[in-house]
Amino acid sequence: MKAQLNGISTNYESTGQGQVLILIHGACDNLTMWRDHMSVYARRYRVVAYDIRGHGESDAGEFGHLPPPFVEDLDQLMRATGIERALLLGYSLGGLIAAQFAAAYPERVGALVCASSAAGFGSIPTPASLRSELAGLLRAGDMRAAADMLTARCFSAGFRQKHPGKYASYLRVKMKNNPERLAVMFPSPPLPPAPEILDRLRCPVLFIAGEKDATASPEIVRKAQARVPGSRLIVLPTGHASMFELPDQFDAAVLDFLASVST
Repeated sequence: MKAQLNGISTNYESTGQGQVLILIHGACDNLTMWRDHMSVYARRYRVVAYDIRGHGESDAGEFGHLPPPFVEDLDQLMRATGIERALLLGYSLGGLIAAQFAAAYPERVGALVCASSAAGFGSIPTPASLRSELAGLLRAGDMRAAADMLTARCFSAGFRQKHPGKYASYLRVKMKNNPERLAVMFPSPPLPPAPEILDRLRCPVLFIAGEKDATASPEIVRKAQARVPGSRLIVLPTGHASMFELPDQFDAAVLDFLASVST
């Protein structure tokens, strides 16, 4: 489905009934990464997943050199679909977007799950050389090379060789992006670390970290979790993409948490 939001066409999917759970993917991903998980979550919730601007089938828009208005986009998506209050599950960049939204609109978020994300505390920054190489591949239209580069960084050592099918499934997700639209995102700086976001969270929060995650390491996520009173932390024996490495354990962690805090 498509909706005109904040000056762009935004792609989203919705399934299930009941309390709303919104899924927010990471940078250079799209909503297709959640497809298998949506069917699991839809047994209990109305699940909404969307392509953040510049990703999947959503337009990038024009925003110059400013950080993209991801929070405003989510606000308008919820308004356009009649969602007054929701549970949020964000992965990587999606975790930061979800946390920023929860801090800005505390009355509209029932619970927050930040997966492979320190939610504004400050993950290890992507090296400038990698960003430059990635931007060059995208400008050249080489989505395959860009997807290979990004996917390889998301799994624990040896996972690709042991589980080529799971690795390929994540690669296919990244391949569904339009390199021209993604390239528009790279002149803009990434959303800056903002630890004060954590101090403004008022809803129940679960952090899910990958034990072997080199981007949002367990040490960083633990520091973030310590700033949010009453929040919880689960560490899975995975790299960055824990929902692909251990999908059953990931889904169980999410659903058990939401069942314990949502009404």
